[in-house]
Amino acid sequence: MAAAVYAGLTALQWLGVGSAVAGGIGRGRGNRAAEKAAKKQADLIRQTTDEAARRLERGQERKLGETKAGVYASGVQMGGSSEAYVNDMQAEQARELAWLKEAGYKQAKAVEKGASVNRQGGMFRNLAMTGAGIGRGLGLGGN
Repeated sequence: MAAAVYAGLTALQWLGVGSAVAGGIGRGRGNRAAEKAAKKQADLIRQTTDEAARRLERGQERKLGETKAGVYASGVQMGGSSEAYVNDMQAEQARELAWLKEAGYKQAKAVEKGASVNRQGGMFRNLAMTGAGIGRGLGLGGN
């Protein structure tokens, strides 16, 4: 029975089916290319985050060193309020650095997740569009 259906197709119907399949292949490649570009963007975000964290950490170390040097240069011993100030500064610097890294890596993950969700949605859209195109090619549907 299936062979009879295939044999009864006109050249125009075969052309419509072929066009629908080719369109589906092209859309699938486009989805993969977009996901690959998003992965590269996420990698760049991670690299940028790592470099920003490195620079921030160096600046923090320099500031902490200057603060300790200032305490010692003033003739005050490290202890009491000066030690509490240095400890508070170190804690704040650690929070700032942790936030920078977390925010950057979350942004990269969101870019990757968005691309993955778009690709999955694109696969279903692609399947539906290809199926509809085949149906139109066979003369089974509307426009």
